[in-house]
Amino acid sequence: MLPRELHVLGLVEAVGCPTRGTQLELFVTPEERQEAARALSDAGVSESDPIVVIAPGASYGPSKQWPPGHFARAADALAGQARIVLLGAPGERALAAAVSGAMRTQAADLSGRIGLGALKAVVKRARVAICNDAGLRHVAVAFGVPCVVLMGPTSLEKTALNLERVTVLVEDVSCRPCYLRECPIDHRCLTRIAPERAVAAALSAIAAPVAARGAA
Repeated sequence: MLPRELHVLGLVEAVGCPTRGTQLELFVTPEERQEAARALSDAGVSESDPIVVIAPGASYGPSKQWPPGHFARAADALAGQARIVLLGAPGERALAAAVSGAMRTQAADLSGRIGLGALKAVVKRARVAICNDAGLRHVAVAFGVPCVVLMGPTSLEKTALNLERVTVLVEDVSCRPCYLRECPIDHRCLTRIAPERAVAAALSAIAAPVAARGAA
């Protein structure tokens, strides 16, 4: 078991490509920043508001998705610290709606409403991101944004790079890692991860000094 990036980099290095390491890097253009600011403003989030990003989707399949009700409970617990912003792809709008519908507080739901560039800009501004083991995790890492990752049917050993500001939450159940896209039983690997664990990890990240968080 090793990170897939190392396997691929080993292949390209074998044919003569230079070694450039595994550090992730992304950039935001002024236009993307403006699109993000407009979308947040339209959703009632000002430029001075601290934000927590919640991303409930995972294109791999539902087996990677923490329950919407768990995301909602975590979001409600953090709403007193920052504005909650839901992010996701256009096909994840129903999932985001399930999260916001289960919340007692109000979230700014931008799922499927902004482009990928603006999504990057929103993530870059976040104090912390809470997400499944999916793409948004890597966007947050590229900008030095602390990230709480709910990991279910997959193994950390295969994606164990760039974890300096990532808190990975897992539940030790005998059937993981299974790598199935849909759980054939009760999804215990994720349903048993209590929202309180994610909240505690997120609050720790929010409380950390900005320099320690590696703000970009």
